Amino acid sequence: MTSEACDDGPLCRVRAWLDEYVILDYTGTADDAAKFAGTVRAEHRRLIVTIEPVANKR
Repeated sequence: MTSEACDDGPLCRVRAWLDEYVILDYTGTADDAAKFAGTVRAEHRRLIVTIEPVANKR
């Protein structure tokens, strides 16, 4: 898992984790994903929030 903002693709996936369980899964542009992750982190400080690049389908 990574918690760094992604910049190597047009889409990023944000996930919020409660222990080993994904309780939130969002995909959007890098800017939107970073804003969304920041909001989730601010509102739910006990969750682990990760941002990952989404692989481009070819």
